[in-house]
Amino acid sequence: MKDPRAPERVVHRLAEIIRFRMLMIAAGYEDGNDADSLRADPMFKLALDRLPSDEELCSQSTISAAGKPARHTGAVDDWGGR
Repeated sequence: MKDPRAPERVVHRLAEIIRFRMLMIAAGYEDGNDADSLRADPMFKLALDRLPSDEELCSQSTISAAGKPARHTGAVDDWGGR
């Protein structure tokens, strides 16, 4: 999947954002609103190949922004809706 974002502004890779979102869903967090409280969670960090002491995972706003390019193309939006 091609990342349409400006490379010089990317902090979190698109694959990592998607993996974090999928793990959140699998753990029972149905929407991205909990990302801000989970981004420092050691178990989520470990699941994404980070140490608990590493930098935080992406925020809710980053997850939301990652879905916006697809909406403009008419493709699937909000991680599964149309």
